[in-house]
Amino acid sequence: MSEKKVEIKQVSYFDEHWYKIFLDDDKEDFYPSTTTKLSVIDKPGLLRWYSSLGEREARKRMNEAADRGSRIHHAAQTMAQGGCVVFNDLKHPVYDGEEMFNLKKKYHDLYVLEHQDEMLDVWKIKQFFSIVKPIILGCETIVYTTKYREAGTIDLVIKLKEDGVFEGINGKDKLELSKGIWICDYKTGNIYDEARMQLASYGYMLTERHEDTKKDFQGALILHTGSKTRTGIPGFSAVKITKEELAEDWKDYRHTAAMWERKNKNAMPRMLDFPSLLTLDNKEDK
Repeated sequence: MSEKKVEIKQVSYFDEHWYKIFLDDDKEDFYPSTTTKLSVIDKPGLLRWYSSLGEREARKRMNEAADRGSRIHHAAQTMAQGGCVVFNDLKHPVYDGEEMFNLKKKYHDLYVLEHQDEMLDVWKIKQFFSIVKPIILGCETIVYTTKYREAGTIDLVIKLKEDGVFEGINGKDKLELSKGIWICDYKTGNIYDEARMQLASYGYMLTERHEDTKKDFQGALILHTGSKTRTGIPGFSAVKITKEELAEDWKDYRHTAAMWERKNKNAMPRMLDFPSLLTLDNKEDK
């Protein structure tokens, strides 16, 4: 099957995530993200939490948790791409300016964390990499489907050269992984059912767009740094979802996506061009 030449990039407007896609016939379109479609699902527990705290305090905590998750996510991606993650508390810096300069020179890509708990979460992910030793095929891999007009970004795509039974990750439970390709998603907070459907969508789009991955695709892993485990990697769990399980989650996702599509016919991003640079000279706006 011949692959169309396309260009696609993410467009974010506050909590909305869309993808701007340019097809090879110069047609421009906007695809909602998988997570945008999943937003149609009600969360009764979240509503009760909002009610108990009050909307302002709940939103504040939600935003803080989201920002924290983003920092851990970016730090993990930096590490996966061969860069260096540094813990440098502003009040009690571990590295001075010259040392930071030398680290930047050595690793090129440097990400600085200022909170111990965030560095601890990245350390947990590092321990997973050290035990499993996967081949990293891609980070922040954008996938899409023209059939369903949706897109998403896979945190991490890895490959195992051989079957493995890994101890020391999920407490006393052994983690059995088949050789082949796995997609991974970092999670720092609670894991809801939407996480499985999200990965099912990503798995479908990855194997649809890249035929060569279909025969080697084995499933998905949720790399959860907010786990309650006390042994193995404390506070970490790798939740395995096989390709057979993802196939069932995919069916659930399609029903959920259909609900969003029915309620959001002809939906588009609210602001198509959001400037990243502003001056009084209009020519400089980008």
